[in-house]
Amino acid sequence: PIPETDIAGVTLRGFADRIDMTRDGKRAWVIDYKTGSTFSFKDMKKDPLLAGRKLQLPAYLLAVPEAEKAEAFYWFISQSGGFEKIGYERTPELDKRFRATLQAIVGGIGAGAFPAVPGEWKDFNNNFENCGYCEFDRICARRRDDAFAEKTGGDNTIAWLRVSEAAGAEQ
Repeated sequence: PIPETDIAGVTLRGFADRIDMTRDGKRAWVIDYKTGSTFSFKDMKKDPLLAGRKLQLPAYLLAVPEAEKAEAFYWFISQSGGFEKIGYERTPELDKRFRATLQAIVGGIGAGAFPAVPGEWKDFNNNFENCGYCEFDRICARRRDDAFAEKTGGDNTIAWLRVSEAAGAEQ
């Protein structure tokens, strides 16, 4: 279990798949098993928070607060994932970005900002990058990218852009 932790006015809690620690507790590895492809995780080496879209691993590191050196990683345990490990190592800079990102998310939600952000069109999936697993995909506008572009600069999109800024993403 991840101990309940208050960050940005919300309480985080949950369970990690696996935690390994040295006997003295100074080193820790928090593992999340994945059975699919690494496709949506590949840019984590350049941006460990993926502009605020991948916050699971830093949240999991809350389970090992006493460890001097801690790393969390996704372990893709299938052939489609190539049995690859994609890691996230806790640093003071990344901790600061993680907390700022959560603050931006909570602030946007508090302001009522829930813009539909479809992302880029992907010919491979014949869909927008952020819509592939959304339960509401069938009821959204066909040209949702145009709808989002029309709203750019409004209060809702500004709150959303603050999340990627807080995560330290390049615009």
